[in-house]
Amino acid sequence: QFSYLNAISYSNSASATVFQNSGIIVVMFITCILGRRFPRTKEVLAAVLALSGVFLLSTHGRLDGLVISQNAFLWGMLAALAWVSYTLLPGKLLERWGTPVVNGVGMLIGGIVMGAGIKVWQQSWTFEWNIVLAIAVMIIFGTVVAFTFYLQGVADIGPVKASMLACVEPLVATILSAVWLKTEFAWIDIFGFVLIIGGCMLVSMNRETESV
Repeated sequence: QFSYLNAISYSNSASATVFQNSGIIVVMFITCILGRRFPRTKEVLAAVLALSGVFLLSTHGRLDGLVISQNAFLWGMLAALAWVSYTLLPGKLLERWGTPVVNGVGMLIGGIVMGAGIKVWQQSWTFEWNIVLAIAVMIIFGTVVAFTFYLQGVADIGPVKASMLACVEPLVATILSAVWLKTEFAWIDIFGFVLIIGGCMLVSMNRETESV
């Protein structure tokens, strides 16, 4: 969540969400390594699409540098790796303890570590009602509800179907960013979004077919 919010702060919510969901390609490669097999044709095509989308989104097709900040790119990639971690790691924990316990304990540990890391007791805070309300919404809906529902989906239908359904997230984020937040995107940004989302959906559908 920290890497994802940082990616948003350095770019926008749509770009950060698309970067984060590109982590499904990493999940695919990890699955191939653990299964001791080479990627299949659809998986290779999915990786090419996603990486091409990240390239266009980051450089607009130019080879002389990034069109987004280095911080935006770095935090976007870290958000993708974090997405991979909380998708693959908690499987056995979810089976034994259930989603609320795993999610709650994980966030508690993360909160303690984060609080100690930034020395929260030394920070100054402005407790205006709109700031408190915004933080409360982020905590309840953007973190607790979102992560709990996602992990419950992983537990109920497995990481394959859950990750496939999660591919809708960057599409929704892009639409809301443009309509609600008035974020402007170049046509090449939209094309990059389409490539990444297409790659994510392709690898998810491929894994879904194999699981059946």
